[in-house]
Amino acid sequence: MSGNKIQEVVAGSLQQFNIELEEPEINLPKFYERIHDKKSNLQFQLPYLQVFLDMLWREDFARTYSREEQKNWEPRLLSKPIQYPPLIFKTKELDQFGSIENVLSRFLYQQEKILTEELREKSPELAKNTVRSIIDSFVTEYGTKLPLSVQVKENEVIALPETLQKFPSLPEGILSYVLNRLVASRLLRQRDDTLELAHDSLAELINKERSEDDRRINGIKVRLSNALYEFQQSKRKTWPSQKLILDVNETFNRLNLSPELVKFYQQSKRELERRVNRKWQIGVLIGVVVGIVAFFFIQYIQKDASNKKLNTYLFIKLTEVTPDATASFKEIIKTSRQVINNASAMAVSHQIYSENEFYLQTLQHPSQVLGVALSLTNAGKFIYSWTNEKIYRSDWHGKFLDSIAVVNTISDCQLSPDGRWLAYGDSEGNLVLVNAITMNDTQQYKVTERKIDKLAFDVTNTYLYYAEAANNGNPNDKSYYKNFADHFSYKVCKVTFNALDKPIQQIQFVSSRITSIAQNPKDQTVWLGFADGFTEERDANLHLQKRTQNHHDQVLSFAFSPNGGSMVSADRNGLLYFWNSKVSLQAHDQRINQVIWSPDGSRIFTASKDNTIKTWSPKGEGYATYRGHTNIVTAISVSTNGGYFASASEDGLVHLWKTESKILKKFGPHQNGAAAILLAPKTQILITASDQGENDIGDALNDPGVDVDKMLANLFQINPREVSVWNRINSNKIMGLKKHQGGVTVLCKNNTDSTWASADQQGQIWLWTGFKSPRPLKSLVGHQGAITQAVFSADGLQLMSGGEDSLCILWQVHSKSKKIIRQTAPVSGIVSTPDGSWIVALDAELRVYDQEGAYQRSLPIKGIESIKSLAVSPNGQYLLVGEWGYYAHLLSIKGDSLARVELLGQNKTGAQAINVGTFSPDNITFCIGGEGGLATVYRIYNGVPLPIRTLQHYPKKSILALQFSADGQQVYTGCADGWVRLWDLKF
Repeated sequence: MSGNKIQEVVAGSLQQFNIELEEPEINLPKFYERIHDKKSNLQFQLPYLQVFLDMLWREDFARTYSREEQKNWEPRLLSKPIQYPPLIFKTKELDQFGSIENVLSRFLYQQEKILTEELREKSPELAKNTVRSIIDSFVTEYGTKLPLSVQVKENEVIALPETLQKFPSLPEGILSYVLNRLVASRLLRQRDDTLELAHDSLAELINKERSEDDRRINGIKVRLSNALYEFQQSKRKTWPSQKLILDVNETFNRLNLSPELVKFYQQSKRELERRVNRKWQIGVLIGVVVGIVAFFFIQYIQKDASNKKLNTYLFIKLTEVTPDATASFKEIIKTSRQVINNASAMAVSHQIYSENEFYLQTLQHPSQVLGVALSLTNAGKFIYSWTNEKIYRSDWHGKFLDSIAVVNTISDCQLSPDGRWLAYGDSEGNLVLVNAITMNDTQQYKVTERKIDKLAFDVTNTYLYYAEAANNGNPNDKSYYKNFADHFSYKVCKVTFNALDKPIQQIQFVSSRITSIAQNPKDQTVWLGFADGFTEERDANLHLQKRTQNHHDQVLSFAFSPNGGSMVSADRNGLLYFWNSKVSLQAHDQRINQVIWSPDGSRIFTASKDNTIKTWSPKGEGYATYRGHTNIVTAISVSTNGGYFASASEDGLVHLWKTESKILKKFGPHQNGAAAILLAPKTQILITASDQGENDIGDALNDPGVDVDKMLANLFQINPREVSVWNRINSNKIMGLKKHQGGVTVLCKNNTDSTWASADQQGQIWLWTGFKSPRPLKSLVGHQGAITQAVFSADGLQLMSGGEDSLCILWQVHSKSKKIIRQTAPVSGIVSTPDGSWIVALDAELRVYDQEGAYQRSLPIKGIESIKSLAVSPNGQYLLVGEWGYYAHLLSIKGDSLARVELLGQNKTGAQAINVGTFSPDNITFCIGGEGGLATVYRIYNGVPLPIRTLQHYPKKSILALQFSADGQQVYTGCADGWVRLWDLKF
């Protein structure tokens, strides 16, 4: 967000409304801070600025002028041009005003309270929540605006009968009175013959304040109303589902249904009871028949002298008796043969891939941990860690083995490259060498009167370099500064293991604090970092080679590639400097305490004051961020094979981590979640979209070509949402397509040409042509709410969409004709099968339609309570159904249950849902994603889906989109944290 431009916008608005701002240089930036609340889901958008300024104006107007003065101003506020009273926004008032979320809540509460008091005077018997119930009716169960039809006469809003049915207990005229008052208070706005909430943010707020039970009640009422409509349209042939009737029965006394809905519910309940009784009768009959068949079948088996296998004969006989019941057996056998012939599917091994890789072990220490080192020797695998008072040794299973207590405070400690020696210096000038294998055999020498500040082992495991700190005197003592050289001199010494108190070489620096020491394994040069940002390269005997300054603050650490050919350095400003390419990278926002190059040369590790560890490519590309510590990460150590690393922190913990993340690339960020992914075939193009849109006031004002005056004139106009086009090879964003007025929920492609579609939360679909430079073809409008599904037919001539308005619309791609198919519940999934049929998922039902959109049948699914997602395999053999729960179900295309799978991992959240599922092009690999940042990849082996990969995202937000690459070796995941990630699935 450009600070200068947002100040121009606010300053211009205040001037326009005759408002003076106290201390503008301090208070203008506060408007952004108040509206852009990072703890809230409400982002900085223009309508929020309008609400914020409006509420601030109202409160200051009421505070500044008496009631009589306010009445005198009313005619001038209604005149043309409007005359605004002079006001002053004071610093204290602005500080106490609150954030946008609090303002919206306060405004809504104030208006609700005022109106409730007015109603209680008119009708004391009205319920206290009448006003909130009426406002709530303008919000869908999904938290979006829901327009209601009204009639307008002489500028008065009159509620229509269908709206009155929602509130059967309200006295006549009360509803219309409330609606007019809500319009007057600007909570509602009129558009032609409909009323809707004035701002999307109000819908979000109202939905947020609903209880889970309220949302469930609203959803049941909507589903029952839709079921009644479909029942009427089908000429009394289509009855509601059993689950809907059970839901209504459970909550009947709280639904407040209209007489028409009550009658329909009672009829449906009787029809359901009739069907259940009929099924029971048929079941008894089938049981008798099966018993008879089984008896004769057993008799025949006993007499049969052939050598046919029992399972083959059983299969034949069952096929003769009940062909439909064996469909799933056929699918399993067919799949098993296919998998057996697929060599890549033979080796199935489940592994967890994580962006952070959860730590494997945690070691708890009694105080802040200053350092850590991993050791892998013939003596075993050890983790060494140290605090100010003690050095600990643990095994890789997290068990403490032994420790060494020290007399004075440890200032620095290091493990030798061969893992045989520990060396530490203390605050009293003692240098100590310890046998790391036996944790005894200690050599201790008093080498100086000053603190040993930094230590470094020679790469040959023969020498030790250490730095003496400045004089330990008290800087508050006036005599401290008398002798400058004495109090501010620093030394670097080189010693051998058997004579720590006799330096071979030493050098002295005046007023230059040494902040790091390291040795290059290639040429054994010694590198020193200083507090003023300078670095020095010296030979093994500490003779100066060159002195440079590539940092502007303390150089805290060096790291060398395994062959010593490349080097990076890190400083207190969070900067990484790559010496070979002469490139600086802002790796962290705060200081980098240590940088390490992994022994395999594949990545660079940084530990920071910001509580995180990050990994980087040798070219400076970010790999992963590891979050597990709650305080400063002081040190890291990488295993010799690079597969593991340990981190130490001031939170008293040492974490052991797995290194590999398997994330190849990241695309983003998207604002409010990456909700849709489209991989363009035979190109390097990836198309993504966000369900809430990516365009806020910050995007607009950061554009240098923005006309601020025009921005003021259109202050409350909503910007279009963006669909992003990426180069998936280098992760560069190519362009943004801005056509949608609502968050984009769906992207889908036509497999016959370069046509693709995008759908949004406002019920609009855009058709596009081309991928590298997409061009809009036309807009499809027909839904009354958010579109949740959109799929092209196999021949590319049709597109079917479904939404929260419980509609499916079958569009003809090359014409304007469409067919509306009303459903009994919001649409949670649509797939197109290779034979041209459509399968639509509702609450707990799968409906099959032909190419013309005519209903054919419902698939007999069992054990699925509520469907969240639906996918079909490319060959049309399998369906993948995700639940509002922990499981996904693998079905045959006929609806037969084949297997039940779940998200694997230890990081599930309380509320579970399988948000999305998709198949790989090989037809036998599929992936499901959901809550807790988890996605699990399965492969069908001998008819059984086995997990082969679990992908763990950090932060642990919902997975919203999945897409396999063309070869099935990679998968793209879209997460609610706003990023699309590309994962490597290779073994």
